[in-house]
Amino acid sequence: MRYCASRADSPGDRIAAYRIRHECYLRENYISPKDNEQFSDEFDLQENCETVLLHDESGSIVGSARLSLLDCSSPLRIPAQSCFPAEIASLMWPEDYAWRAVEINRLVCRDFAKYKSFSARLLALYKSLADHSLIATADLILACVREEHLRLYNRFGFLQIAGPKLYHSVRFEVYLLCLFRQGFNALWRMLKVLQ
Repeated sequence: MRYCASRADSPGDRIAAYRIRHECYLRENYISPKDNEQFSDEFDLQENCETVLLHDESGSIVGSARLSLLDCSSPLRIPAQSCFPAEIASLMWPEDYAWRAVEINRLVCRDFAKYKSFSARLLALYKSLADHSLIATADLILACVREEHLRLYNRFGFLQIAGPKLYHSVRFEVYLLCLFRQGFNALWRMLKVLQ
């Protein structure tokens, strides 16, 4: 199974993304049910956060993700800073370097039954995001992951920085991981080979 990603630019696209988030998080009891069956937060309204929809080979929407940009030239924050402010600050370059970091968050997929393992799902999802312009220009990729996923992300080259801490607006704890430019260049090459 291959995924492709498209920007959730229209109100209808964003509602579709929020509904998939709600469905996936509610299924695992990570959130309380919402009357409108949509799960969003204040970061969805920020200019530095972009939601994408994930489509399967038939074009059906099967998941979504959010890319949140942390740019040295902007005061806008990313979700990971809500629980790991000092740790993220320690990763940043000196002020005279124009660094950019991207957090991949709210990564959800509804078609669990089509995969034999979580690693296959994650690879397919990451392949769909590999060429996104925000990621292509980043110096650092951040991810906040649950404990059961640590080993897999470590195999992808991510380094564990801190944790566990409760993540923003959900009922689970996460570890802060990062992947520097050299590491994700290697990861993207591997993903392209697997396509």
